[in-house]
Amino acid sequence: MNNLSAKKTLVLLFFVAFVVKFLTALFIRYLLNCLPITYHLDDVVIRGHDYFSYHGAMENYVQTGHYYFFNGKENVYAGRLPHYSLLYLTLRQFLNIPLANFGVVVFQLVVEAAAIISMALLATRVIGTRASFYITYGLGLLSLATSFYTIQVLPDSLSVSYIIFFAYFLHCYLHQPEVKWLLLTGLFVGLLVVLKPHFGLLYLVVVFYLTRQIPADLTWVNWLVLAQKVILLTLPLLIMLTPWIIRNYRVQRQFIPLTVTIIAGYNYTPADLACRRFLQSFGEDFLYWDTTSAAYYFKTCPNSCSYQFPAYITTKKYGIAQVEAVRKQYGALQQNFSEEADARVASIFEALTQTYKHEKPFRYHILARLRSIKNFTFYNGSNYLPIRRTSPCYSPYHLLIYYSQLILYWSTLTVGLLGLILSAKENSNNLFILFIPVFLVLFFPIVLRWTEGRYFIHSYPFLLIGLVYVVERLRQKWLLKAKLN
Repeated sequence: MNNLSAKKTLVLLFFVAFVVKFLTALFIRYLLNCLPITYHLDDVVIRGHDYFSYHGAMENYVQTGHYYFFNGKENVYAGRLPHYSLLYLTLRQFLNIPLANFGVVVFQLVVEAAAIISMALLATRVIGTRASFYITYGLGLLSLATSFYTIQVLPDSLSVSYIIFFAYFLHCYLHQPEVKWLLLTGLFVGLLVVLKPHFGLLYLVVVFYLTRQIPADLTWVNWLVLAQKVILLTLPLLIMLTPWIIRNYRVQRQFIPLTVTIIAGYNYTPADLACRRFLQSFGEDFLYWDTTSAAYYFKTCPNSCSYQFPAYITTKKYGIAQVEAVRKQYGALQQNFSEEADARVASIFEALTQTYKHEKPFRYHILARLRSIKNFTFYNGSNYLPIRRTSPCYSPYHLLIYYSQLILYWSTLTVGLLGLILSAKENSNNLFILFIPVFLVLFFPIVLRWTEGRYFIHSYPFLLIGLVYVVERLRQKWLLKAKLN
């Protein structure tokens, strides 16, 4: 296939991917409220629970000339980086709020379609077969693991696409170390960091590979070459962050390169944070919007809650009765808040946490983190696919979609991890692809004890490549065996 026909094929596949993902978005939106999407296409948009701190803050800028959001207690001027909402700001110059949000969703769908192509191209580079491109492309179209986030006006969808672009261009650079590939790598890791700052650690991964390209004798010339490459790599991020840093110093009189706090300036009270630490001590997290979670049981659910505490959370010094007592006090805070009562509830939670930590150190330090990993990664793969038998628009064929996604997710998670390990052993240039899911598991459930599954979706495209790697290697072995026979 010549270059011209190959480009035409990629363009065609891009449009197919966009149409499929656009129709998928309409289908998922329909499942959420059982109402068909008519000519009001802006109805497809979902405003996630963090909308107020992203587009909400930018809407304040449109209306008042000041970028901030109200956290329930005070205005926060350096909570979220504004980069995700810059497209929204542009569209708001000539569109109303719903249509501007819809424009952002369309952009996310366009970028997702391009990312599927890039993921398939990356799979071809890693696996080395033509079939791997089409298998990866097909699975990318069929998978709904990230589709729920594409219709949300939050940075999760774009960040998944950007990390695919980053990985593709880095792989290109490792095999062909030209300036254009390094700049493109720096561009997309920079875009990724302004959406998800924790991915700043990827710079260390790239620098690791850059140092491997330097000869063993570290002369001043070699150090200078390395420094030039690092500057090229970080230049896009520096350009993106410099106006934000200057603005924050003028407004806040502080050096704030990213966000004001790790929780982006949200108004979590001492009792909220203490409750979270208590839940994390036995492997849960503060996911108060999830109706099956312990946090929902504590903060939101008045009665008839589905969550049941495991027996091992009790100690010699406290039992379920004491846990229920502090839950009632914490629930009362949500209705009638006072700083004095909040501090009192926080101290009770802290006492429970310290008691549990002291009496059950193995559970606190080891088993709780293992449980966090399970909650972070081993969900059923269809958590964000709104298919329920009790739904008024439920149809039997929905179960086929549900279970096919469940099988695909589990296959991708288990077989895909094996594939990434094998591909890294085969070629060390593939090691950084394995690093991404490993880093996310270490950082969120192990270090931070956060278990929200949306932080893990950035691993999914690479685990999918790992799955295709195993399939292709088995297919090649089968073909070779058949040929010999």
